[in-house]
Amino acid sequence: MCTNKGDDIAPNVCCRWVAREFRDDQDVLFAATAPYETIKLLLSIAAAKEETTHKGCVGERRLQISMVDVKRAYFNAVVAADTPIFVELPPEYPEHGRLCGRLKRHLYGTRGAAAGWEDEYSSFLIEAGFTRGVASGCIFYHADKDLRVVVYGDDFTIVGACKDINWYEGVMEAKYAITKRGRLGPDRADEKEMILLNRVIRWVDGVGLEVEADPRQAERLVAQLGLTGASPVSTPGVKVGTQELEADEVIHDCRGKIFQAGSARSNYMGPDCPEILFGVKGVLSPNESTHGGGHASTQACGTLYSRSPKTSHVNEARGTATDRCVRGQ
Repeated sequence: MCTNKGDDIAPNVCCRWVAREFRDDQDVLFAATAPYETIKLLLSIAAAKEETTHKGCVGERRLQISMVDVKRAYFNAVVAADTPIFVELPPEYPEHGRLCGRLKRHLYGTRGAAAGWEDEYSSFLIEAGFTRGVASGCIFYHADKDLRVVVYGDDFTIVGACKDINWYEGVMEAKYAITKRGRLGPDRADEKEMILLNRVIRWVDGVGLEVEADPRQAERLVAQLGLTGASPVSTPGVKVGTQELEADEVIHDCRGKIFQAGSARSNYMGPDCPEILFGVKGVLSPNESTHGGGHASTQACGTLYSRSPKTSHVNEARGTATDRCVRGQ
């Protein structure tokens, strides 16, 4: 299976041998996934440290945010001996159709791959001196080196001093095949803009960190609602009176699908764009869902996005998210 993890302008095509494992009577498998709030917390800590403990630090003592990807992550997950997995061999293999293969490592598509990878990377980080989080098993902290790591699938985001990140990346590289995507930081040699979970993260000197909501989803929302080139509005709120609410009807035409997709996209982008949250609340209101009022609220959100890209700031001093506009601040 081949997947383009990039976009049309900068394609990043990855090909994998994918399995399809059928469910049986085994217990339900669970693998922890870091909530997006952990990423925002990590950025807030970085912004606060840059203003306090690391203020004015240069060279290897300066603060950085490193992003590392593990290549073929699931292939590092060991298959448990008490739950063997047998697969059909690829057609290119000489014994295809006559023999089957027993997996030693998980493939993408096996039911235990995610849980196996979680066990693998958590054991590795604990052996390296990290302490695993209690509220979320995807957060790790190294007390001696003051390093913080958030794991999201095969993406590792690290905050710490340059020299300590150098140590961490060296330990990672000795264990796995990794891609060092870059480091955000205050130095001229550091990156100033990177992509993290489809969000654009910017290091703005003298200001702090800036987070832009997924630009692809914003473009799709505007295009799907037919608002390309529309005049923007200053607020996504739609005032609905009692008479309009009583006269509102359930949507039965093609607008229903547009509303469902638009409400999902608006809700997804909301945490990165505080000024749209009021409109999203109207979109997801039980009184407006799949009604004409909900569709109007979705259009208002799309009209707001039709202007410049929506961003939020991570304040340096307090590490809190604020709207880019003066009203939100």
